[in-house]
Amino acid sequence: MTREQKIRYAAESSHHSIDSIRRIADRNEENLDLMVKVADGLAEQNLRERAMSMS
Repeated sequence: MTREQKIRYAAESSHHSIDSIRRIADRNEENLDLMVKVADGLAEQNLRERAMSMS
């Protein structure tokens, strides 16, 4: 995933704007990687919850 894709993904998965995510990433690239990991975890949790509600 490119840096810009990570920024968009993190913004879409949170209540933050693309610009605010970009500013955070500009300060420290590790922050962007962490936000992507959190977004992945939230997406995974959402899928699990949806699967459980369907069963």
